[in-house]
Amino acid sequence: MAHSFARIAAQVRRLVRARDGATAVEFALIATPFFLLLMGILELALVFLVSTTLEHATQDAARMIRTGEFQAEGNVTADDFENLVCDRLVLLGDACKAQLDVDVRAYANLKEMVTAQADNEYDPEETCFEAGGPREVVLVRTSIRWKIFTPLLAPSMANAGDGKRLIRSTTAFKNEPYLGDAPASACA
Repeated sequence: MAHSFARIAAQVRRLVRARDGATAVEFALIATPFFLLLMGILELALVFLVSTTLEHATQDAARMIRTGEFQAEGNVTADDFENLVCDRLVLLGDACKAQLDVDVRAYANLKEMVTAQADNEYDPEETCFEAGGPREVVLVRTSIRWKIFTPLLAPSMANAGDGKRLIRSTTAFKNEPYLGDAPASACA
């Protein structure tokens, strides 16, 4: 009995002194927080990339309205403008139309636009499309519901419910004095 106790004690001492698996244990302790941090950094970079791309696509598509080129195509709709923005959002591919909301409103002057917007909070569910005519002030707002993939970031970054972030872009301008009339409005 004493002999087996000595053998067990010797094995325990050898196990305590062994350093063969120390690196693997240390890596296992550090790996989870490291990979969560790495995923969070990549997720945040992706959100910034989509935000910047949406901003550029909105500005570029809105320029077509500002110059009257978009209105000159005839009976244009919100769907046509969404296609214009999605053509510039190659990052999203085919999912662009499902995620994109477009709101375009025309006003007679800047004061009217500021007054109207002060009374209304932007709601992507209540959009309209009104490209405006020559010399009218136009407000173009686009938004994308982007899914947050990193579990620990979702509570702090999601602002649209269901673990999604509402990424928005807004531009306001006065249409150039092009020839032609304003297309029909699709606003209530």
